Amino acid sequence: MKIKDIVNRDIANLTNCDQEPIHVPGTIQPHGFLLAVDKKTFQIRFCSENSIEFIGFTHLQLLGKNLKDIFGSVCYDELQKIGNFTNGQFKIFKFLFSGKELEFVAHHFDNNIIIESETAHNILDEVTDMFALSKQFIGYMEDSHTLIELCGLVADSVKKLPAMIV
Repeated sequence: MKIKDIVNRDIANLTNCDQEPIHVPGTIQPHGFLLAVDKKTFQIRFCSENSIEFIGFTHLQLLGKNLKDIFGSVCYDELQKIGNFTNGQFKIFKFLFSGKELEFVAHHFDNNIIIESETAHNILDEVTDMFALSKQFIGYMEDSHTLIELCGLVADSVKKLPAMIV
């Protein structure tokens, strides 16, 4: 099922997204940083300017470096596991870097591994589970052929949601 089949067609889509207002073009949200590494060589190809605030390296210091040289073997070993992922799959993991616990969410796009990271703040496992579940909902939209089928899949998943503290 295509998303446009169940939502307002006047809302942003691939044909008009270039006209959507963006309040800070070219940046990411300030609570995290972004890296893109070559899937085969693990060389850092792209990174956000604010990386220095999280890991103490400027974007200029990171570009062209091997991820293992910056973050060590723990991060490298975790990211090697993503090599066989298909689009839509992702890996979430935490590790200690210079005394800070970082949380990474990694997925691949073309020949790159895209890494979104932020400082971990004792995030509950339920939050991670809910993130995974919401990513699964997106998969349901792509795989469903009717609105009724989509609603059934979503309803089954909502039943599995952990009880949240109100």
